[in-house]
Amino acid sequence: GLTSYLKDDGSAFYNKLYSLISKANAIITNMENAANFEEIINGGQSKLGQMYGEAVALRATAYRELCKNYGDVPYVGAYGVIPGGLASRDSIYDVCIAQLQQIEPLMYEVGSIPEVSPANKNYFSKTYVQGLIGRMCLDAAGYQTRRGDIERVDGDGNPLSFEKMGNENNGATYGRRSDWKDLYTIAKGAYEALLKKSGSATFHLTDPRKASNGRIYDNPYQYFFEQMHMSDA
Repeated sequence: GLTSYLKDDGSAFYNKLYSLISKANAIITNMENAANFEEIINGGQSKLGQMYGEAVALRATAYRELCKNYGDVPYVGAYGVIPGGLASRDSIYDVCIAQLQQIEPLMYEVGSIPEVSPANKNYFSKTYVQGLIGRMCLDAAGYQTRRGDIERVDGDGNPLSFEKMGNENNGATYGRRSDWKDLYTIAKGAYEALLKKSGSATFHLTDPRKASNGRIYDNPYQYFFEQMHMSDA
């Protein structure tokens, strides 16, 4: 159950996600402190930009899973920093989305990462980042239950307002951010960019599998799910 995050042995889902964040932060912090960092982030697509982008994408992915499953969680944005308690999920979403927007131009579309086979699924790509930006924007803009003992601020620390539904219960409210349309606009732009230049990614509208052994396949989503879990070829 969700209480498994209370384990102290490092085996829990919650602990493993923070372990991933720590590893990503080690790479990010070292690269940000490098003498050529400004050259990397201002130089467009490059191998080093791809590496930096993958670390940022990994961290954002972990925080999305944490916010989705646990709501407001501690945020650690640099290696070696100890978190200071729970942070508003709204600010975490905003910070991660802004970071993803920064690294998106530095990365390569799926299928075109230098020295990486197009079939290799173990790499984050520009295509993935565009999809993650859209997904996190939709997550952040949706209706959610929020506890009332945490300051609700955006990624810059500015107070947020909310469109609330129903009545407050034990200090918690249900609603969505008043700026939800702004997040939808960012999502729309990210998805449009993805569709315009999707690399080797394919959106399956039909199921190409042939009937065999009495089984008839006619489920494009199932086919996509199967492909995602097959070994690289």
